[in-house]
Formats: sequence, C-alpha cells, structure tokens
Amino acid sequence: MHVTISDHLDSIANHIVKLCQWILYPVSGGLVLSDWLAILDNHAGAIGATIAILTYFTNLIFQCLNRKALLKAAIRSLGDD
Repeated sequence: MHVTISDHLDSIANHIVKLCQWILYPVSGGLVLSDWLAILDNHAGAIGATIAILTYFTNLIFQCLNRKALLKAAIRSLGDD
C-alpha cells in the first residue's frame, strides 16, 4: 500500500476541518447566546411587565376559582343542616 502526498494532504485537511469545527461551533453558540442576552437586557422592562401581567391574571383566575369552590362548599354545608 502506497501513501501518496495527496492522501497525506487530504488527511491533514480533514484534521484542520475537524479542528475548525471544534473551535467554531462553541464560538457560534456563544455569539447566539450573547445576542439573546443582549435582547433580554435591552427589553428587560417589557419582559418584566409582561411576566407581571401574566402572573396577575393567573392569580386572579385561581382566586376566582377558589372563591367559587368555597361558595359551593358553604352552600352545600347550609343545605346539610
């Protein structure tokens, strides 16, 4: 089996490509994460207000459901007497 210079260069090129992939994938992920964090930082007030509004309405719904259940229980207990 005879190894040519072309085979050797192909092997080196493949190793270089793999090395570049190992370097560039984390860098690319870091840049994407950095962009997302910058967006969150720039719009932190709007995101916080949205979360606060959603929390308020979720709490309101559960309070109404709880009040309705308590009224039904009170009415049932009055009927049992």
